[in-house]
Amino acid sequence: MVGHEPRRGAEPMGIRRDNEEKFEPNRRGSQADRIKHYLAKSEISIDAHLRHRQLALAEALRGRIKIYLDTSYWVNLRKADIGIGSQQMLELLALLRTLVASGHAICPLSESTFLELLNQTDPASRRATAVVMDILSLSVTLIESRMRMATEVSHWLHDMCSQSELYPLESLVWCKGASILGFTHSIADLHNDRLILAIQKCYFDELWDTPFREMVERAGETMQPVATEFAATAERLNACNVINAHKAKSFQKIYYDEVCGAVDLVDDVIEQVIDVIGIRGGVLPADFDDRPQQRAVDTIMRHIADALGKGKLRDKLPSFHITASLHAAVRWDKQRKFDGHDLLDISHASAALGYCDYFFTEKPLADLLAQKHLQLERQHGCKVCGTPAQALAVVRTLAATQ
Repeated sequence: MVGHEPRRGAEPMGIRRDNEEKFEPNRRGSQADRIKHYLAKSEISIDAHLRHRQLALAEALRGRIKIYLDTSYWVNLRKADIGIGSQQMLELLALLRTLVASGHAICPLSESTFLELLNQTDPASRRATAVVMDILSLSVTLIESRMRMATEVSHWLHDMCSQSELYPLESLVWCKGASILGFTHSIADLHNDRLILAIQKCYFDELWDTPFREMVERAGETMQPVATEFAATAERLNACNVINAHKAKSFQKIYYDEVCGAVDLVDDVIEQVIDVIGIRGGVLPADFDDRPQQRAVDTIMRHIADALGKGKLRDKLPSFHITASLHAAVRWDKQRKFDGHDLLDISHASAALGYCDYFFTEKPLADLLAQKHLQLERQHGCKVCGTPAQALAVVRTLAATQ
């Protein structure tokens, strides 16, 4: 039986440079030729194969200015692509196309972009938007948000405890559009580990090279719009906020609580990293398979929350800090409640501010990011544009200086 095994939630592999496997995958020829090639390379794990792809992609992106667009921009650029957009959007699309084609910039995607795209129920419009996304993103996306958090905390722990040189964090957060919701590996009951591994690599290569628009077409037949699901989540958050309103004594207290909630999402990753570091350091035997003491995990989680609460680790754990800050800002505004769109906005902002140079969004979110007690734009060095006019001014300048 053949199926798909998800990698979501697993401790990121290949953080250390001394884990690097030097190899050149054979991506040409027939599938049989590629399987034969990979059978001869069975010492290279599927995780090493995946990491090689990510590192090669990160190297290819080096030097490109990263411009993150929220969904409203993608929709308006799709209209411009068929000649019915505003003059601003027509010019913005033309300049972005030139910047991307020249190797000067790229407009990466995220899983939030994909999920919002599914809300376009008209297949023709959805495909047309995906085509524009493909052109400007080159099918490049950030890894999904929970894996991004897992990668950040794993990288930080290895940096704290390991003597080995690590890959830069920013080299570990990129993937291609087919992996926008997480990595999957094919599995098969063939009673031949080497053959299974070769098939996994071929399957991964096929997905990696699949244009984003093709993935959207395939997913669009099976995946449903997510607006209702996010609205329900927002309602649950609002109910919890009412129950805990008496605890919201200060913005800093709310922020700390939000950080604790974010760290809880990766407690399993912290457990796995403790094991890996202990085994590599000779503190634990190689066949150790017990869970680490919960006290150790709790100590690390508390240290992360305390450090972020004191303004530390924000550059090492950007997804935690940005997400917690924005959740706290909405909660701190007593006149405001979460809605489903807020949750997607927060996800967009976390992706953009954490790993991109520019964030083109709408004015309400830009105003939220600029609040004095947040200052997220300044902290993370990402220029936020809240109107098409501001975005166009930025892109004109980039085009003039390339």
